[in-house]
Amino acid sequence: LLSDPALFSLYWTKLGEVVEKYISDSIQKDFNYKADKALKDMKLLFDFLALILRTERTLGIDEGELLKNLQGIRSKLASPSVENPLGSINKEILGLSSPQLKEALDRYYKNYQNLQRELIPPTKLTFETLGLALSTISDLGKNIIYKEKESEIRQYQFWVQNFGSINQEILAKQEDIINSLPLDTAERIKRIISEIPWTLAVYKRTSNGQYVKQADFLRLAPPSKF
Repeated sequence: LLSDPALFSLYWTKLGEVVEKYISDSIQKDFNYKADKALKDMKLLFDFLALILRTERTLGIDEGELLKNLQGIRSKLASPSVENPLGSINKEILGLSSPQLKEALDRYYKNYQNLQRELIPPTKLTFETLGLALSTISDLGKNIIYKEKESEIRQYQFWVQNFGSINQEILAKQEDIINSLPLDTAERIKRIISEIPWTLAVYKRTSNGQYVKQADFLRLAPPSKF
C-alpha cells in the first residue's frame, strides 16, 4: 500500500471483477437458477462489500484517490442495475417469486446500509501517518507505549508461556490415560483425579507492582472429556 497505492487499488479492482464474474456466470450459465444458488451468491456479494467497507475504514486514505477507487468498486457491485451483481441477483429473485429469498436479500442490504453508517473512513489519515503507525508495529523500539511497558509485557509473556507449557503437559497426561482406557470410564476418572492433581493460585497486584497471593484453589483434575 505505502510503496504503490495504484497497485493496491488495482488489486481491489481485480478482486471486484472476480466477484462480479462469478455471480454473472452463476446466473447466466445455469438455466435452472434456484434458491440455494441465490443465497450463496448473496452471501458472497455482501461479504465482499463488507470487506471493502472495513478496508475503507482502516486504510481509506483520500490521497491518490485510494478511497475514491474503493468506493467506486463497491458502488458498482451494489448498483441496482441488472448489469451489475446486486441488480442481477434481485432480478433472478423476483423471477423465482420467493418471499423468503426477497426477505433474505432485504436483510443483507439493510445490514450493508448499517455498516456504511458505522464504518466511516478516517478523515485525517495520510500515507505519512499510516507509515508511522505501521513502523511502530513492525519495529517495537519505535513504540513509546511499548518501551514504557516493556518489562511488564515481558513478565506477562513469561507467565503466559509458562502456564501454557504446564497446561499442555497436563492435557498430554490426561490424553494418555483416556487413550489407554477408552471403555472404562470409572477407572479413567479415577486415574485422572489421582495422577494429575494441580493447583491454581490467585494473586493481587499491589500499587507498587508486587504480586501478593490471595488464595490457593486445589483442583484434582483439569477440564476433561471423561
